[in-house]
Amino acid sequence: MIKVQIDVTLDRGRSVWLILEPLEQFKIFGVSSSEVSHWAILVSPLTRVRLGALKRGSQSSSSADSWGTRHELRNNGGQNQYTGGDPYYASSLKPGSSLTYLGQTEMSDEELQDYGISTSDYLMAQAVK
Repeated sequence: MIKVQIDVTLDRGRSVWLILEPLEQFKIFGVSSSEVSHWAILVSPLTRVRLGALKRGSQSSSSADSWGTRHELRNNGGQNQYTGGDPYYASSLKPGSSLTYLGQTEMSDEELQDYGISTSDYLMAQAVK
């Protein structure tokens, strides 16, 4: 009974996942692309357990079923640019990519965008000092 209550509490809001995708093949400064990845955040209405089962293939889903929305920040000429809100499907998970569970959020997509950009701007300003 207690475990069920803990699971329900931990599943409040939407699940948040780190998406790591290998970059195209390259080798610069002795670092290969296998050591460098592009990353984004997946925010899903699916619980950790449900999305984990879909990811492992122990549960099936239609290829048309969205797993959630993808959010990422890109550096565009020294300016942070948010791209996101695009649906993320099972077919979006490229070979060599991974999904890692981070936690839960009750923030809206707009709040995530604002928080991500302001945090990134702050970190870039600190790096310049």
